[in-house]
Amino acid sequence: MRIELPQLDEVPGPEEVANNPALDRWTLPHTEITLHRVAQGPRIGEFLFSPETVKRAQEFYERTQALPYRREPPIEGTTSFLEVYGNWNIPISWVDALPSFMRRVFWGQALWKWVALLTAILLSLAVILGVYSMTKGEGQVRSVGQYLRRLLVPVLLLVASVFVLPALSDEILLIGHVATYLQLGATAIAYLSLAWVAWILIVAVGEFLVNRPRIHAESLDASLIRLTARIIAIIVAVLLVFQGATAIGIPLVGLVASVSIGGLAVALAAQDTLKSLLGSLMIFIDKPYQVGELTQAIARGLGRG
Repeated sequence: MRIELPQLDEVPGPEEVANNPALDRWTLPHTEITLHRVAQGPRIGEFLFSPETVKRAQEFYERTQALPYRREPPIEGTTSFLEVYGNWNIPISWVDALPSFMRRVFWGQALWKWVALLTAILLSLAVILGVYSMTKGEGQVRSVGQYLRRLLVPVLLLVASVFVLPALSDEILLIGHVATYLQLGATAIAYLSLAWVAWILIVAVGEFLVNRPRIHAESLDASLIRLTARIIAIIVAVLLVFQGATAIGIPLVGLVASVSIGGLAVALAAQDTLKSLLGSLMIFIDKPYQVGELTQAIARGLGRG
């Protein structure tokens, strides 16, 4: 569409080809685009683009993409074409070889695209659930290694949402609302997974500090470190969730207002709980007594008695 084409009478026709066996190739005038006659195989005698031309197709495109169109592209039914066929890595011949019902369009996509999308999602979920069943464990998590093993699930979710789903959408060429919703869903999962990863990493750092030899695992210092790590983790996770909400188009101002009103209601309804929490924090910070002091005092009293 961007180069000058020769007149049709200048192109060798069937009679000229039949009468001239030596005519085994023809180059488009003023270009390096060459067609050659197939010498063997099921398409013997046909003129097809030469292997060298196909190999240099990207080069030819880059050399001509800035040129203006010389004529209107003769493409009809572009939307229908995109609904049925995939991207460059999925040959048209593969799609044409599918049963006809697989090329029927439902909600803007051919049936084979729905099958490929659902299969990829189910396989990803199966892998993630399998990893989750192996890493969830039992009891309370206290070691850094346990926290790091639990990173596998959110990391897999992050990889699936950032790399697998977008790549699949590009390859099978999802279009319209389906592509938009898939992109929004992948973005939401990515931010939630990132918040999950941040939570585990921050809590794991806190547990690493608690496990140092000079800190007793059940001391007030250990409890204060764990509490601080969880508070930081909550703040970071909430910020990432809010950022993700903004990325997918949810109004952040409305969320902040809702959280503020909800927080006020919770504060009014849970005054006693908040008092107990603040009292616990003061004990952690001031350290008026240590773990085991009451037991030791009772033991000393019994000993004197």
